[in-house]
Amino acid sequence: MKPINLVGIPREDLLVIAERACAILCTIANNVTTDETDRKKTEDDFGLDASEVIEMAHDNMILHSRSVLSRIVKDFPNVGS
Repeated sequence: MKPINLVGIPREDLLVIAERACAILCTIANNVTTDETDRKKTEDDFGLDASEVIEMAHDNMILHSRSVLSRIVKDFPNVGS
């Protein structure tokens, strides 16, 4: 992943970038802090061990985060330099 350089980015663009970054961080925080897991129900509903479902969720969070960062770089090319 490329570093993001925010030096010299206009305020309006910084606000959009910050909103996108905060939104994905909130999603991750909500997923990580939930205590609604019922291992037996998870196994019955998905046919998978709860640890497998959690691993898939982690992978999905990572992919979504990378997608958000890639989109920021695409929408604001100056931040990728």
